[in-house]
Amino acid sequence: MNHQLTVRGTAAPAEPELPFAVAKAPAPHQAQAPPGETALQAACRATWAAYRHAYADRYGAAPVRNQKVSSQVKQFVQRIGYEESPLVAAWFVQHPGSYYVGRMHDLGCLLSDAEKLHTEWVTGRVMTAGKARQSDRTGTTMAALAEVLAERGESL
Repeated sequence: MNHQLTVRGTAAPAEPELPFAVAKAPAPHQAQAPPGETALQAACRATWAAYRHAYADRYGAAPVRNQKVSSQVKQFVQRIGYEESPLVAAWFVQHPGSYYVGRMHDLGCLLSDAEKLHTEWVTGRVMTAGKARQSDRTGTTMAALAEVLAERGESL
């Protein structure tokens, strides 16, 4: 199923099918690093560029960049690491979770769920609200079954 979405006269790429593959590295940033740039600054620049490009591809508009967003990028890089942050940030923008989609993949969501999103990116296993509800139902059923069996003196 390959759908094209037209935004302001340009075709946006179709969303990838599940399950997600581990994202490929974004194209290297064309601009040269400023003299004296620290490793953290370079990682933040690369992470923002990866996020910005993925966001523009998905939504047909650039994300807002301000002091709050810059601080969130820095915190995200510090939590996830310099090398993987750009990859996770770009991958995040394609996440199908209804909360992220409803918030239009706001950078605050990326920061608040940094470790969860990193684990999903690494494993290729995406947790959505539907999957979480299904897991909860399974756990509830298994707990009830264990109680019944325990009352009978049996075990799972």
